[in-house]
Amino acid sequence: VRDQELRRDAWLALAALAIEEGRAAEAEPLALAAAEQFAEEQQADNEAWARTLLAEARVAQGRVAEGLRELERARQQSATTQNAVIGFLVRRKNLELAVENPKNKVEILRALDSLLDETRKLGFLAEQLEIKLLKQRALLAASSSVEPAQMIQDIVKQADAAGLGLIAIKANKLIGKRRN
Repeated sequence: VRDQELRRDAWLALAALAIEEGRAAEAEPLALAAAEQFAEEQQADNEAWARTLLAEARVAQGRVAEGLRELERARQQSATTQNAVIGFLVRRKNLELAVENPKNKVEILRALDSLLDETRKLGFLAEQLEIKLLKQRALLAASSSVEPAQMIQDIVKQADAAGLGLIAIKANKLIGKRRN
């Protein structure tokens, strides 16, 4: 049993890393295997997170409809759990996809503000910075102003100060895309 737990946790971690490094095709079978194992073990929160990674991998491969279906499944799973962190992660991933394919920017920004308030109240700094960065991405996509770029620079400083280097790297990449 312990080996099985270690294996499925490794699948989840490797899937997250592969997605972060732009290797979605490698992430998909790992996330799927983890999701199936968590489902078998009736661990709704971990299954929701695995399905969120699976959705992200599929969307990154251009299979948007499949990814959205999986993300909806993850959202439903996360609604049945008490794990606030998983709930925030799933909701943020939903909003990330919405930013990539915007239909209603005002609604997206409102949802991001609401999620940011919730994470602030609970003191989830890493999630706050991820949401702030996502909000700035949304604003950058809708604007040519310098203000979002300055806000992103502030996120880089906060992330570096808190030892959250991966968030700082993401923010710096976003600034670099804006300059090109």
